[in-house]
Amino acid sequence: MRRSIPIVALACLTLITGCFITSGSKKINYTKILFGKGGGFTGQYDEYFLSKNGNIYQKDKATKTFTKIKSLTGKETKAVFKEIDDNKLFELGFNYPYNMSCYIEIVKDSTSNRIVWGNAKNPPPAVVTEFYDKLMGFIISTNHGIQNNSNKK
Repeated sequence: MRRSIPIVALACLTLITGCFITSGSKKINYTKILFGKGGGFTGQYDEYFLSKNGNIYQKDKATKTFTKIKSLTGKETKAVFKEIDDNKLFELGFNYPYNMSCYIEIVKDSTSNRIVWGNAKNPPPAVVTEFYDKLMGFIISTNHGIQNNSNKK
């Protein structure tokens, strides 16, 4: 009987530890992801951000305020934020703006990492443009930020 107590205690400890490890790995470590494109003669940018709760907001150019335009599912949100760690985007230093530039800024508490590119002669790593395209794909699917040319003949 005394020998079974350590085995039961060890089994319980393993189960509890496994629960903590599993729940910790699903936590989103970042506050938000800002992204956009623009510049040029006007200096105007199309700007968005994805919060860690899955809401996507668009910045109004006139009022400079953000308006919610879409919500991602929990699974989609976790997958997007997981890509930051998988591709080490928070640690990536890349700052090569051009006349027209794109950017991704990853915010973690009070620190951030901004990745900027625009010159075709100095492109960012492929993981950056793939991640940016994924973020912009969410915007395109909402019909925000896209000019509708279907009425033109």
